[in-house]
Amino acid sequence: MKSMRQVSRSPSQAGAGAVEFLISIPIVLLLILGSLQASLLYQARLQLEVATQEAARAGALHGGDLNEIREGLARGLTPLYTHGQGVADLAKARLRAEVAARTATIEILSPTKEALADHKEFGRLPLDDKTGQALTPGGNWGWGIPESQLGYRKTALGGQSGLSIQDANLLKIRVTYHHPMIMPFIDRLFARFDAANAGHGSAVGSDAGSKGAFAGAQGLQDRLRNTFPLTAEATFRMQTPFTHLGNLQAVGNLANPQAGGSEQYNPPDAAPPADLEPLPAPEAEIPDYEGDLPPPPDFSACVH
Repeated sequence: MKSMRQVSRSPSQAGAGAVEFLISIPIVLLLILGSLQASLLYQARLQLEVATQEAARAGALHGGDLNEIREGLARGLTPLYTHGQGVADLAKARLRAEVAARTATIEILSPTKEALADHKEFGRLPLDDKTGQALTPGGNWGWGIPESQLGYRKTALGGQSGLSIQDANLLKIRVTYHHPMIMPFIDRLFARFDAANAGHGSAVGSDAGSKGAFAGAQGLQDRLRNTFPLTAEATFRMQTPFTHLGNLQAVGNLANPQAGGSEQYNPPDAAPPADLEPLPAPEAEIPDYEGDLPPPPDFSACVH
């Protein structure tokens, strides 16, 4: 009988699949969670566009009041925090939106202090619930950028701002809103970028320089949550005179803007002269057809 030689076999592959699974599952999990978080951020970005428009509209209706702008922003962000159909759910959502609007950074990009210096006028302030309480026997008067009769005002550009009074009546704001990230691991991953953006956070109660762009947002229970910064801009024509002058910024500060402005404007004592000259009427252009007039219609073929 011939001796049988035992054939050598390759080492056993048992357990290789488990090792590959353990290596790949963290990457796959991060991709899935990252995709879900990205979709939530996209939804929040769309809602922020609507909220910024609402905020700009509120500012245009209240003379550039930053508090009214934040109220408008809170109204626009309320649907983002509404997760039920009851009145209690709506009240809770509005409260969360108020906190989010308070922690957001709102920058007034236009008009500027230079536009105020070029086009300021002394006139009667709008009578709303706030200014109406400060009425004097001579009326409620103050400085501001007028918004009435723009069609009859000069269109000359201001020497400091380079804007006409018509362009100075465009309220442009920029809102930076920190949306909470709720996906596990993803929020902590983005929070690692905090050190590279130190000093740019807007979390309530955070120390300057310790919170970056991905700063923690303060919740209803004073718990900080990792956030992602979203930015939107909106432009709205002023419907009232811009009278909250402390919210204006200089053009030089727009490179490093601060929310609501950082300087106090001291208006002069004397009122500027009235300057309400109507624009000249455009010359009527009568077309000259020369010999190109169409022939008159032929009614001979009409049947009576």
